[in-house]
Amino acid sequence: MVKPARIVVVSFALMLGACQLPPGVLYRCDATNPCAADFACWPDGFCHPAADGEPPRSDAGVNDAGSVDAGVVDAGSSDAGLDAGVDDAGVDAGELDAGLVDSGVPDSGQPCVPAAMCPLTANCGTFDAGCGFAFECGSCAAPEECGTQEPNVCALPKLCTRGFCWENPLPQGNTLFGVFSFGPRAVWAVGEAGTVLFWNGEKSALIDVGTTADLRGVGGSSPSDLYVVGEQGTIVHFDGVSWQRETTPGVYRINVIWVAPNGTAFAGANGGYILKRGAGGQWSEMSFNPSNTADIVGLAGLDTGEVYATSFARVYRLPSLGANTWLGDTVWSQNRDSLVMSSLGSQLLAGGKHTGQNYGVLFERQSDAGWKQYGANVPTGFWALTQTLEAPFVATGAGGVTRLERDAGLITSSLSRDGGLYGLARVTDDSVFVTGELGTMALVNDAGATELFWGGTSTINGLCGYADARAYGAALNNVVYERRSSGNGVRWDSITRTASNTRNWTACFADGPDKVWVVGDDRYFLRQSAGVFVQGDTGNGATWNGVWGSSNGPWYFVNSSGGIYSSATGDAPNSISGIGGSAQGIWGVADNDAWIISNDGWLKGRSGNLWVDVTPPEFNRRLRGVHGQRFADGGVLYSIVGIGTTWRRVNGTFTIDPNDAGHTLRATWVTPQADIWASGDDGGSTSSQGKAVLWHYVADGGWAQQTSPTTRPLNAMSGYGDTGPFIGGNGGVILRKLGADGG
Repeated sequence: MVKPARIVVVSFALMLGACQLPPGVLYRCDATNPCAADFACWPDGFCHPAADGEPPRSDAGVNDAGSVDAGVVDAGSSDAGLDAGVDDAGVDAGELDAGLVDSGVPDSGQPCVPAAMCPLTANCGTFDAGCGFAFECGSCAAPEECGTQEPNVCALPKLCTRGFCWENPLPQGNTLFGVFSFGPRAVWAVGEAGTVLFWNGEKSALIDVGTTADLRGVGGSSPSDLYVVGEQGTIVHFDGVSWQRETTPGVYRINVIWVAPNGTAFAGANGGYILKRGAGGQWSEMSFNPSNTADIVGLAGLDTGEVYATSFARVYRLPSLGANTWLGDTVWSQNRDSLVMSSLGSQLLAGGKHTGQNYGVLFERQSDAGWKQYGANVPTGFWALTQTLEAPFVATGAGGVTRLERDAGLITSSLSRDGGLYGLARVTDDSVFVTGELGTMALVNDAGATELFWGGTSTINGLCGYADARAYGAALNNVVYERRSSGNGVRWDSITRTASNTRNWTACFADGPDKVWVVGDDRYFLRQSAGVFVQGDTGNGATWNGVWGSSNGPWYFVNSSGGIYSSATGDAPNSISGIGGSAQGIWGVADNDAWIISNDGWLKGRSGNLWVDVTPPEFNRRLRGVHGQRFADGGVLYSIVGIGTTWRRVNGTFTIDPNDAGHTLRATWVTPQADIWASGDDGGSTSSQGKAVLWHYVADGGWAQQTSPTTRPLNAMSGYGDTGPFIGGNGGVILRKLGADGG
């Protein structure tokens, strides 16, 4: 069948003769606008020359899902459903074709004249020139994407999930474990906390598929036959319109999915299970001979119909797609800490990092000689593998993607962000898409890596702010972030340098221009002066854990030794008092109404001009966060949180909430509407952190745990006016709650 041309992509050379249409242009036709001699009106609505042969009998060539014409996704690709569940700024797959509909022939029958060039306002993406023509107007540099706010304009993406928008890293900061591609304009990536990310070659969208489980793999046979798999026996199927959770025989950790071209699907899980999907959509466990209890970590099939699976020590083979028993293929001579598998046509590769060794080995299955090493050892080991027509590519734990030549050559492209890379997918015959820790995404080919992510990954310990473009984050590794807002979106930039011996910043406070402090370990702090942070030295060697002040001072500092310091000007604070244990935070609504909390459950309250001890409502509770608001009616609400506890102080009276979930709540924020947010992790430990937890208190409704959009522990929270809360945590995570009231 001859495939008809649908869109002709022209270059700026067309400017030289816009009215001289080159040969091969297709014009619109219908019953009232017949084609010229030697042309026929096809079912696709265009006049085709005799050289195109007979029209197709069924799909008119427009249902070639996943194919790419001159970099433009086929108009027949399945658009429906790609925006399903996208909160706020998702990508409707229909947008990929926006502006590419031929303007057709005017009723007069005269040839139409296409535009001569991209508009001056267009700086990226595809622009419809009319008459079946389109201009490629350029691309954007990461982290900006094309069309996120205006068509054909580069801007930062706004990616929201479960009521929160990612602000750092971008496009999101959850680790991505798996990736699968149907071509350069249809890439799917999955990861922690139910993250499903779709990239259309220009912009990204977070897709809500109805699960919060960590997702490990993604794969399919077509854009309308896609699966994501992961923890808790999770398998979710996309049919081109909607996502549906499928039932599995057990609650496995599913590591990998492979789908044959005919749609037969296999999933490999921990405990030695491989599941097969029946024609009716039911999943069932398959048999092994010899038996297997080791985790299945790799699946791949050949064009012969054979399918292969790997554990960390053995390879199994399924003779055909219709078979139900896996047969032993080989036993590795040495176990591996990681093992991955990939196939392309009749070539099958597998390998990984040797147990106890800091290098990886790739093997090829040869039909006449079994498994033989392919290429040289990879120095750092590898966690992901894919193949292109050029060569195999592996992703390493050192943030690099290496192409392996059969003659032992290694070509490595390193990414700017360190960390493990866990997913690889072929995008074109010579390029791959890679995903990894903290939201890492990049395109890699012979020319190097094009990074599609941006933002710092230093753990956020404190957040503060007084305006959209004046919000700050105190972070590890001497990093301070400033929130910068413009017409192109929001980004958090690192703006400071180290202060003498300070290694980490721990907290911050902002109350207006030049009323911003960032405090850290080893006695140092930063104070904003004329818009620039300058170093201050308190002369005390303890770590500062909090700073606060009323509008015109004085300003107070608290440290890990229980010291309370004061400064009328914000410089050179002097010791004025102490609190039992390690002071963990300070907040007030006025100079005579403020609170200091400690790691040992002690409280200090501001009374007149003095800090006085206050009997806590509970003893021996480790307290971590404090915040308060004064309302227009004069009422005051404080929230104090810690390990397994939340306290409220309403107009001078403490209330202990029945909220002892064993969580370590490290930060809290009271909204101007008298709601309360609290964040932390589920570890309940002073020495280690678990997965993120997020709580919300509504007056008369009590506390309710919320679904966190990330698994990273959340350490900091802030807001100003009706804005917020901002939430920050490990891995540089910064999120902002949708809605002015934070609700």
